[in-house]
Parts: sequence; structure tokens; C-alpha cells
Amino acid sequence: MAPRSPSVNIPRRHFFQKISFKLLAPYFFVSCATFVIFFVFVYYNYTIRVESIHALQQEIALRAGAEINHYFESILSDLVATEKNISCIDCSDENKKIIQNFIDKNPSIYRAVLFDVSLEKKEMISRFGEEETTFSGYESFFKSEESRGSNEKVFLSSVYISHYGTPFMLMGIPVIDNQGQHRGSFLVELDLSPMWNTVSKIRVQKSGYVYVVDKDGKLIAYKDAALVQENKDLSLIEGVRHFLQSVHSKEIYPSFSGDEVIGNWHKINTVGWGLIAELPYAEIILSLRPLMIATGFSLFLFFISVVFMLMIIFRVILSPLKHLRDGVIDAEKNNLQQTIVIQGNDEIRDVSDAFNEMILRLREYYQTLEKKVADRTMQLERAKEDINRQLLEVEKLNELMIGREMKMIEMKKEISELKKNHQKETPQGS
Repeated sequence: MAPRSPSVNIPRRHFFQKISFKLLAPYFFVSCATFVIFFVFVYYNYTIRVESIHALQQEIALRAGAEINHYFESILSDLVATEKNISCIDCSDENKKIIQNFIDKNPSIYRAVLFDVSLEKKEMISRFGEEETTFSGYESFFKSEESRGSNEKVFLSSVYISHYGTPFMLMGIPVIDNQGQHRGSFLVELDLSPMWNTVSKIRVQKSGYVYVVDKDGKLIAYKDAALVQENKDLSLIEGVRHFLQSVHSKEIYPSFSGDEVIGNWHKINTVGWGLIAELPYAEIILSLRPLMIATGFSLFLFFISVVFMLMIIFRVILSPLKHLRDGVIDAEKNNLQQTIVIQGNDEIRDVSDAFNEMILRLREYYQTLEKKVADRTMQLERAKEDINRQLLEVEKLNELMIGREMKMIEMKKEISELKKNHQKETPQGS
């Protein structure tokens, strides 16, 4: 039997002390870092996308607002020019000609009326003939607070829906004579259908849209005519509230259309209205879907590669190391007949070969040691037999010597008795 080898104490380690954790931890942290990088990349692209859409909305709103602003400025310019040409409130023929030229030049003018200072109607020309003489609202307009003040002020009414179902508004200007005296007012009824048509054709990306609200937040131009005809109040909509408060924001908010949107606005300075461009948030996410799919696929491939690398690490490193550990435990239990077989041609194979060589040498050493012990035992047995034999001979010799001594003693006793008997038998006188 082989001698007992020194006990190898292999302590129980918790997971974080094992080499598997030390090998897998870098991959775990790299995976987490990669996931964070991909997330930051997607978020960065999202913010860039939102920024570009916000800038696009601003550009669209700016261009559309500039077009609408130019539309009103052109009408106001012609209105002012027409007012300057009216030198006499009571010159009927001349005023009719001037007003007719103004209407012919501006297709959006539905009707024009010339009043004197007392709001008595002097001239009224309608684009569709004199038979349409119904014209109301101007009295309250000129009597309202907004119509009072400087004679140089241009009067703008709120937008209303005409009997045609289209948005109209009143635009007025005081008539000043050559002496600078206020002689009356020139009022026009403006058909806003061209602006309505312009706004309804504007698109932001694929599903985005624009609409116009007045300074009170009421809808006056939108692609859905039914909502405009309702004179819908949108002042509580976040995008409209931003316009009313002169605040630009990139936040997502629910619009009156029911969609979550990102919006931007531009003020039409001529009339004080707001043109608001909105894009559904779903389209932004949809536009990012290819990037998100590509990112998700890349992450999937990355994690597959990580799993594949972990399997390789387990197969190439952890499994051979486990075999080495098991071999050490077997050696600790004096099992020197088992060797470790590890495939490959790397450092772990070198360690396993060295371990096998060490086991072979230990086995040879133990075999040599056992032979020496057996030979020595045999020598000792022989020496013991020799000693026992010699002891036996000594014992026999001792017994023999003791026997001789006893005979000598007996012989001495017999001689002594013979002497005594002889003395008794011999007479004293002889």
C-alpha cells in the first residue's frame, strides 16, 4: 500500500471567488457597457431626430407664416393705397372705381364698404353682385374698443364662419383727407379660403400638419374644415398654450387630433395669429424603427457572440481546469493510477502533462519505496530468525550448563555423604 500523501486542503469558495466569475465578469461588464453604449446611441439619434424635426417644423412654420404674413401685408398695403386714393367720401363714381380696382386686384376681398364718420354706408361693392347686400357685423366692429384710438390704426376683427362655411374676417382702416381729418372708414370683408387652402396643403413629414389659431387660441385654419367651422377653442392644447405664452418647447403633448405630438409655432406678426406645426410622435418612433431594429439585431448578434465566447471559455479553460482540480483531489486520496487527459495544445495541456509526469514519478517513487521497505522487512525477518536461533542455542547451552552444575552439586553431595558414612564406619582406635 502506498504511503499517505500530505493532505491537500481545497477550500470551498463562493461564486465571486471562483475563476469562472473572474473570467466571465469582464464579458458581463463589457456586455453591460455595450448595451449602455447602444442605448446612448439610440437615445442620441432620437434626440438628434427630435432636434431635426423641431428645426424642420420651425422652418415650415416660418415659411408658411411668412407666406401668410406676405398675404396679409399685400392686402394691407393695397388697403392703405386705396384709402389714400379716396380723397372725397361723397364722390360716388370715383370711389366706386377705386374700390372696384381694389377688389379686382385682390381676389380674397369678398366685399368692400366705405363709411362716413357716422358709420353711414356710402359705397358697397360685392364681388358677386349687388344682389348680395347682406352685410352685418361692421357696426359692432367699429363701435368696439379695438376700433377706437389713433386714426392710423388698422382694424382687424376676429375670424368668423360665413354662410359659405369658410372663414372670413373684417379689415378696416380710417379714411384721412389731405388736411389730416378723419372723414370715414374703409372696411373690407376678407375671404380667408386661400390661407385655409395653403395651410391644408402643408405637410410635416408624412403625417404631420399645420394649423392656424387666432390670438385667443381659436382654430381658424386647418385641413379639416369641419373643425374650423366649429370655431374650436384650442387654448388648452399645450402647443397653442406655448404660442400664447411665447414659449418654445420640445416636449411631447396630446393634440386636439388625439395624437401624441411634438410641435413648434411661429407668430404671424401682421395679424397676431399663430401658425403651429405638429408631427405625431408615432411617426418619429416609426422613423427610428430601422435604427432600433438594426441596433436590436446588433445587440442580438453581440450577445450570441458573447454566449459563444463563454461556451468556448468553458470548454477550453474552465472544463480542463475542473479536470485538473479533480485530478489533484484524486491524488490527495492516494489515487495515483488515474491520469488527466486534456485535448489541445496550450498551456493547460502543458500543466496537465506536467501533472501526469508528476503522478508517474510519484507512482514510481512509491513503488521503489515499497520494494525497499519489503527488502528491508525481509532482511529484518532473516535477522530475527538468526537471533531466535542463536537465542535457542544459547538457551540449550544454558540448560546444558545448568544440568551439569546440578550434577556436580549432586555429586558433591554424594561425596560428602560417602565421607560421612566412611567416618562413621571406621573405629576411633584403628
